[in-house]
Amino acid sequence: MVLFGLLTGWLIGAAVSDLRAGVLDPMTFVFVLSGSLLCLGVMMLGLNQLNEAADRMHGRSVRTGEVTRWSEQLLFADCLILLVYALLTQASGTGRTGLAGDREQWMFTAAIALSLIASLQFLARQMRRRSRTARLRDLQERGNLHTGRRFVITAVSVREKNIIAGHVLGEVHRYDRVYIYRPDGKSVTGMVSRIRSGGRSVRRCRDCDAEMKISCREAVPVYSTVSDVEQFFTASSVNNAEGPQMVGYIDAYAANYRNASFIRILNAAAVRLRYLVPAKKAPDAQSSADLPDTLVESLQVQFPSVMTKNLPDERVLPVFTDWTAFSRYGEMMQEEDAVSMVMNLRECNKIVEQGYAGVVINPFGPQAFFLSKEYLKEILNIEVKKNAETETV
Repeated sequence: MVLFGLLTGWLIGAAVSDLRAGVLDPMTFVFVLSGSLLCLGVMMLGLNQLNEAADRMHGRSVRTGEVTRWSEQLLFADCLILLVYALLTQASGTGRTGLAGDREQWMFTAAIALSLIASLQFLARQMRRRSRTARLRDLQERGNLHTGRRFVITAVSVREKNIIAGHVLGEVHRYDRVYIYRPDGKSVTGMVSRIRSGGRSVRRCRDCDAEMKISCREAVPVYSTVSDVEQFFTASSVNNAEGPQMVGYIDAYAANYRNASFIRILNAAAVRLRYLVPAKKAPDAQSSADLPDTLVESLQVQFPSVMTKNLPDERVLPVFTDWTAFSRYGEMMQEEDAVSMVMNLRECNKIVEQGYAGVVINPFGPQAFFLSKEYLKEILNIEVKKNAETETV
């Protein structure tokens, strides 16, 4: 990438020198400049695709969005230069571009037309991103680092240390690089070396029961969660969270809710993780400034509520494990001045005490999980006692 940039810079520098020396006419210089920018933009697009493929192979969910923006801006600048070049050519009175034949002339004119269309589309997309009503959409685009294929499976049984069985939510491929999230909160990396589903070996499977062999340095404990999504959270300029472990436990809940060990592990993970919580400015807020993305004591905000089948007349606070689940909340995604905030369940409990019946995780799928106000307080108290006993020991 650096060598290509240096080569492009040398080409533009040589063209500038020739222009000053009178060897190169201005029209040809503009053409060389646009060609250089076009090559650089296309190269950046290609490198972005290769980076995303490499990130996936190494189990990282980082999206190289900066390269994408650079390439878009370069291509847009190139489109404008080509348009100026075409206008100067027509203004010269010859109506030609210096190309040899009519066929080349026609191809160049078609390229100019396509460039103009691409420029207009790019401008329209940029204007939509600046719309205040699409603020959450913009946050989603910047925050969702894992927009491609994703999967999660909870190891409800393990044999031979690293052959796990459970239900796959999403689509898994053989040789996928994965994260293994242990019940104790620690994680290791590995790779899916074998998949069996329906009594036979398969290269991939989607939304089905399966058995996998995980190649990793350590044994995989029962009720570990395996996913190709990196679990993390950030609470900065772009609030973001990924909680594949909780998604896996919720998916396995229906088949394991009678198992006391599983419930203890699920509760501990629910308290340990952080979630995306939607919020918007309160109607009676005195400040007219935009709502910040971090919660402060003096902030006048209101949090939405949803209804559940069990409590149709009660207000329930919706929280989300990731942007993929959040994006299903279509009504909130279109709200003006709506933002996302990153909170743990202890912080969510302070909101619940203001008149909510509880918390529901991912209310719009892939699977919803309801925690009543009483149950939420119970699991929070259990974690407080457990931490106090750990500090005493």
